[in-house]
Amino acid sequence: MTINPAEVAPVEDVNRGTVLALLTVPAGVIVWVLIWSIGFILSAVTYGVALLAMWLYTRGSGGSIGRAGAVRVTVITLATVGLSIFAGIVSDVALAISRVANISPIEAVNVPQFNSVLTNYLTDSEAVGSWLPSVLIGIAFAILGCFGILRNAFRATAAPKAMPWPTQPTAPETPQAEQKP
Repeated sequence: MTINPAEVAPVEDVNRGTVLALLTVPAGVIVWVLIWSIGFILSAVTYGVALLAMWLYTRGSGGSIGRAGAVRVTVITLATVGLSIFAGIVSDVALAISRVANISPIEAVNVPQFNSVLTNYLTDSEAVGSWLPSVLIGIAFAILGCFGILRNAFRATAAPKAMPWPTQPTAPETPQAEQKP
């Protein structure tokens, strides 16, 4: 019995796929913060994050994605969204400090009072009321953006593909001669 290499499913390298998919995190955070800082929230960002994570994972894993890969892509996508939302809030504080102190936002992050201002912004009930609706809308758009991609990843892994087994050719049936009495 010979097995055709083209018929054998590729072996999934989960660790290599995961490491490559982790490149999505900084890219997603940067794009999210840029769009957040101009006042928009787009589901296209999380759609792009999920799509990029899936694409990078399949490139790193050897071209296939199994259940473990779909779970890892989902975790990477959700972590990217969470970090992106937090980074958006940090960018709001940095922009506010930069306007008050007349410095760049990057310099504002290095101001000694930055941590206390950020802590107050995250815990003060009045400040929470100002950013919480944006965060909730961001989460809703994130779910809308990545749901389809992640659902398709799990659907692709739900039913294992049947491997075609070589069969013996059957002999053609010969017509039976009619018997005369």
